[in-house]
Amino acid sequence: MALLELKRVLNRPLDRPLAEHPVSLGDPALLASDSTVLAWFDDPVRFGQLTNFLVDESLRISPELTRAEASIAAQRRQHTAAGRAFWLPTLSLQGGLFDVFNRGGAGSTLPPLPSSFAFPTPPDLSWQVQAQAELPLFTGFRRIATRNQTGLDLDRLEVQRDGIHLAVDQRVRAALETAAASYAAISLTRDAADAANRNYDLVSDAYANGVVGITTVLDAQSAALSSSEAAANAVHDFLLDLMQVERAMGTFGALQPPEQREAFLERLRAAVGQPAP
Repeated sequence: MALLELKRVLNRPLDRPLAEHPVSLGDPALLASDSTVLAWFDDPVRFGQLTNFLVDESLRISPELTRAEASIAAQRRQHTAAGRAFWLPTLSLQGGLFDVFNRGGAGSTLPPLPSSFAFPTPPDLSWQVQAQAELPLFTGFRRIATRNQTGLDLDRLEVQRDGIHLAVDQRVRAALETAAASYAAISLTRDAADAANRNYDLVSDAYANGVVGITTVLDAQSAALSSSEAAANAVHDFLLDLMQVERAMGTFGALQPPEQREAFLERLRAAVGQPAP
C-alpha cells in the first residue's frame, strides 16, 4: 500500500515495479551524510551552531523572502517616484518625418500661372522635433496622497517581510528540535531492544531449566520483537524528521548534485569550526 501511494505521488504507473534501496543514517543524499553532523545532535553547543547555520541557509535561499524583497524593491521605487513628482517635471520628446515619394495623375501638379501669381512649392521631405516639460502646480493634493499611500504600502511590505523572516526561522528551529528528539530516541530504543533481547535469552534459559512457564517466554519474546521494531522505526522516524528539516529550509539534498551537497557540508564545517574529514 505504501508503494502504491508513492507511485501515485510520483505519477508513475501503478502496475510497474519501483526500484527501492534501503536508507541509512549515512546516506549521501541526506543532510546528515557526514557522520560528524549526527554527533552534533547530542552536543548542545554544536547543535546551537548547527541550528544557526541552517537558519541562515534557509533565510538565504527562501523563495518567500526573495519574493518579499522583490516586492519591497518595486514599492520603494514607486515611493521614490512619488516623492520626485513634486519637483521633477514630466519630460516628453516627439518627432515626425514626412516625405512624398512620388506624384502622378491628374491634379498632382499645379497649373501654370503668371509669374506674378506663382505659389511657393513646399519641399517633399519635412520633419519636426518637439520637446516638452510639464510640472503641474496644483493637483488637488493628489501627489501628497500618492506619496503617503506608497509609504504606507512600503511599511506594510516590510512588516510582512519581517513576519516571513520569523516564520522561516521558527519553522527551521522547530523542525530541528523535533529531529533532535527523534535522534535521541534512537539510542534509547536500541538500549531497550538490547535489554529486551537479553531478557528473552534469560527467560529462554529459565524455561529450558523448567523454572518459568511458556506464558513468560511468550511475553519476553513479544517484548523483544516490539523493542526491535521500535528501534528500527526510531531510525526511520529520525530520517523523516530530517526530511522535514530540509523541507523547512526549502531545499532537498536528494535533489542536488553531489558537488552542491559537498559545498553545503564545507560551509557547514566552516561555520562550526569543524575541519574536513
